[in-house]
Amino acid sequence: MSMKIIRNNNTLELVGRIDAENAPQFEAEINSMIDNADSLELNLNNLEYISSAGLRVILKAHRAFSEKKGLTLTNVPKIIVEIFDITGFTDFLSLKSFKEETAGTYCRRMTVSDVPAVKALIEKGIADDKVQLIYEDFECDAWFDGYDLDYLTTVAEHYHAYLMFEDQSDALVACGYIKLNDDGKSAYVGMLFSDPAYRHLKLGSKMLKILEQDSYAQETKKVVLNASMSAFRFYQKMGYKFPSGEFEMTQVEDDTYGVDLEKDL
Repeated sequence: MSMKIIRNNNTLELVGRIDAENAPQFEAEINSMIDNADSLELNLNNLEYISSAGLRVILKAHRAFSEKKGLTLTNVPKIIVEIFDITGFTDFLSLKSFKEETAGTYCRRMTVSDVPAVKALIEKGIADDKVQLIYEDFECDAWFDGYDLDYLTTVAEHYHAYLMFEDQSDALVACGYIKLNDDGKSAYVGMLFSDPAYRHLKLGSKMLKILEQDSYAQETKKVVLNASMSAFRFYQKMGYKFPSGEFEMTQVEDDTYGVDLEKDL
């Protein structure tokens, strides 16, 4: 579906999808308003997706209108809020979102009998490209190839793995594990996945806090992880830092790269 822009005074309503192909049209529309408008409102009620190219346009608009009365984003759908949240845009954008749903969650330890359901949950996370495609030049499918039934059974039997369920439907909505590293000086967090349909429940944040309260994390007081390119900013917002102090990619396998992060508890 292509993008449609509806202009009404200082408001632009965005409809459809913003990608690399139509982002220049979006930028041209905003540029035409910079000199003649004191403020800009972007109504995202019907926006389905925004790529990195669209995010760059919004960043430029924020900078331009920050010298005036500002840029405001209204009626922001939950999936777009998630993209802004992971990329760090919620740190400086003025967002007026839909009211969050009030559903809650509960958590328990994973068992071997949960393996098929966990595999299905991970497959949902892999299939959803709304966050991964923020980085259009990065092929991250290979990042997930190792989550087969044998590996998940090992996770259930030997690691401290947790599952999170939506409390109204009992649907499995998130998973994650923590294990001691071989040196016993730190604990490693992995397999942090959530169902895209439940992102509005802040599942990643909830699961990470549960893992940080696990005995392995509390014993070592240091948690380390290797994040995908589409997720490392989320971990930064949760207090994780680059070990060297600077961003750098780590080669995990022949064609797979990630970002090392750590946090002292």
